[in-house]
Amino acid sequence: METATSVNDVPIRLTYERWFHITENHNDLASYYFELLETIEKPDLIVRGNKGTLKVSSELTKLPITHVWADYDKEADVLYLSFRKPQNATKTIESDDDILIRTDGDEIVGLTVLNAGSR
Repeated sequence: METATSVNDVPIRLTYERWFHITENHNDLASYYFELLETIEKPDLIVRGNKGTLKVSSELTKLPITHVWADYDKEADVLYLSFRKPQNATKTIESDDDILIRTDGDEIVGLTVLNAGSR
């Protein structure tokens, strides 16, 4: 069992039983045990989840992005981030924290951040 300390100074224990449960449903994570612990301690992104939980991610730094175009609509308080021009998203995935993930097939082509000024 390993323990990581979150950015809020909360110790998070990752038991082998929990790790088995995670990888049983997400076998693509099986070789990322220590990377997961590092993400808990040093996340690139923290968003609100269900019932007051926090979700962390380090995935944004792993995206094959060479350019980011940003537009902010002050009246609507919406930030648009595009990773290619034209964006031409074919699907939108809505997260629990007012972030819309724009995809084209398996590729993330943009993000829309609602209520951006209040974050």
